Amino acid sequence: MKFPQLSAPSRFASLREARTPFDVASGALSGAWLPRARIRDRGDALLLPGFGSGPAAMFALKRTAENAGFDTSDWGLGFNGGDVPTLLAAFSRRLAESLERSGRPVTLVGWSLGGYIAREAARDLPAAVAKVITLGTPVFGGPRYTATADFYARQGIDVKEIEQATIERFDEPLNVPVVALYSRNDGVVSWEACIDRWSPNVEHIEVKASHLGMGFARESLKIVANKI
Repeated sequence: MKFPQLSAPSRFASLREARTPFDVASGALSGAWLPRARIRDRGDALLLPGFGSGPAAMFALKRTAENAGFDTSDWGLGFNGGDVPTLLAAFSRRLAESLERSGRPVTLVGWSLGGYIAREAARDLPAAVAKVITLGTPVFGGPRYTATADFYARQGIDVKEIEQATIERFDEPLNVPVVALYSRNDGVVSWEACIDRWSPNVEHIEVKASHLGMGFARESLKIVANKI
């Protein structure tokens, strides 16, 4: 497998995030956040927040999944502080317990780093996951191709080592269906790092939202509602 050398979004690119209020407004004005009568039970969905956020940030996606007929829960790990090995191990345990308890796989909806954890948990425990939906999620490179690269470097963390670790994960195929939303307006994550050219069952869908507004924007929520 050949993985491209990319770069993190520039400071100029980060200005794209200024459209976040418009993305949030588009979702709010569309009525996508409002509860609707549920037609049928379509299964269970777990929602995984991005780096630096928690379950509260997922409320629009939660409502979207509920309106689509899913019983939804947050990922059960609270605030996402970015410690991927620890979070992945803990979330994988929760997935295994969920499968043992219910006997049926769940749908995972993850935003940014939450989407990466969702993908990797599905890679490790495919029997526990029916589908993964990601929003603005870098599939390789870890933080290296994101606006958080300097944050990790200041903690003494080698982002190149993390990138290599994410590449090595592809030695184990990811066969669970994935719907990956990405945006060229993303000022936090390099959109090219969101493209998975190596897994067999990934559908990429481009949206026009900012990174921070992707989980609230009308366009994104409509796609999630149709694809979940």
